[in-house]
Parts: sequence; C-alpha cells; structure tokens
Amino acid sequence: MAGKQAFKRIRNFKTIDQRPTIVDQRQRIGDWESDTVRGPQRDRRGLPRMWSQTRYLVACKLGAHGPAYNEATIEAFKNTPLPVHTMTVDNGMEFSQFSELEEALGTEVYFAHPYHSWERGLNENTNGLLRQYFPRGRDLTGVHPREIQQAVLALNQRPRKCLGYRTPTESLKLNLVALGD
Repeated sequence: MAGKQAFKRIRNFKTIDQRPTIVDQRQRIGDWESDTVRGPQRDRRGLPRMWSQTRYLVACKLGAHGPAYNEATIEAFKNTPLPVHTMTVDNGMEFSQFSELEEALGTEVYFAHPYHSWERGLNENTNGLLRQYFPRGRDLTGVHPREIQQAVLALNQRPRKCLGYRTPTESLKLNLVALGD
C-alpha cells in the first residue's frame, strides 16, 4: 500500500481487567498510571507518572517511541525510592515494548481498554494540570528537563481537595511513615 502506514498492534498484553483488585482500592504505594503528553512534533514528549493514592507525580522528557520510552521510564524511577508494583497505560505505540519495562522494573504493565480514558482518570486529570505549564500546541523540543522538574515540583506541592487539602508530597510522606510503623 503505497503512501499508507501499516497499522501496528501491541501484542500479548494484560488488560486493566486483569489487574489485582488492590490497585482499584488505591491504597498501596507503587501502583502507577502512565501516559505521554505530546507537543506538535510527535518525537518530543513529556512523560507523566503518578501514584494513584497520593497524586504524586514523576515526569521526565522523552525523545522517541519504543526503547527511548523504556529508558526514560527506568531512569525516572531510578531517581525515586518508590516501588513500581503495577503500571496502567493506554494503547499508544510508545508502550509496545512493555515487556522490557516489566523486566527492568520488576513490575506488571496493564492496558486500559481503547477509547476508555475514564479508566485512567487520574492520569487524564494530571495531563490537564501539566498543560497549565506546557499548553497544547507548544513545541516541547526546546523544553529543558529542569523546566519539567519545576512543573513537577509545583504540582507535587499543590494542595488537593481529594487529599484533604494536603499536597501530594505531604500525602506521600504520611503514607510512607504509616508503612514504617
């Protein structure tokens, strides 16, 4: 087919229906939702992550699809002491090499159903918050990683009604202290 790109599929994946029930309870540290925020150029993306109970965000700059996504994800989690039990993602091709990510992080990756953004509502909300710093259509090529980390810090220090007006950082600390008891 001249001029048409072949449709690719992600194979041998686990759906959100196969996740452990503890993930839905949002009470365990280490259950993450993942997505990418893209600029007008498809090869430059930000990479948001968050723990669903505390709304804590981990993000970094991403270059291209596939292995670069995995490398950036592994690097982002190397810099945080938080566990990565599960990761729930959408059906974007940047997640196609999820099995390498599972092996490197010792995690399980689960895929939401196509066109069911509400299955990862926290992530969609966080993408909206990130758009306050990186508006839709902004070329992310020139965004310095420091600028991304400043936005992450601001969002992690922003009080949230769903957390009893605590910040994600405060909520995370409280949960980590509770685990230590």
